[in-house]
Amino acid sequence: MIVNAILLVNGKYALQLRDKNAKRCPGMWGLFGGSVEEGESDDQALRREIFEELELLIGRLEHVTTIAGVRFYSTDVSERWRAHRLHEGERADLFSFAELPGNTSELARQAIIAHMNK
Repeated sequence: MIVNAILLVNGKYALQLRDKNAKRCPGMWGLFGGSVEEGESDDQALRREIFEELELLIGRLEHVTTIAGVRFYSTDVSERWRAHRLHEGERADLFSFAELPGNTSELARQAIIAHMNK
């Protein structure tokens, strides 16, 4: 199972530009997250993934939607974002929905729309 986080920073969405050799969505903008390991809950997996990828501790997670077997959760990291350190992907940046790059993954785009409609 895959879990992704919709990270909100002052009303914008934090996205990761994935490495060109990434297994999923290479060279595309997407949400942070990854695989749930055996014995982990979705919550534990996302907290581990976000810490591994950004060195951020996250607060309460709210389930937003499940699309194509990927579960999406949202949390606000506005207070912590400045302290992040990117460890995976080429870069991280913040976008409003209208600013999403053309090479944003379709799953990320659909999850953000679901979040906006919640």
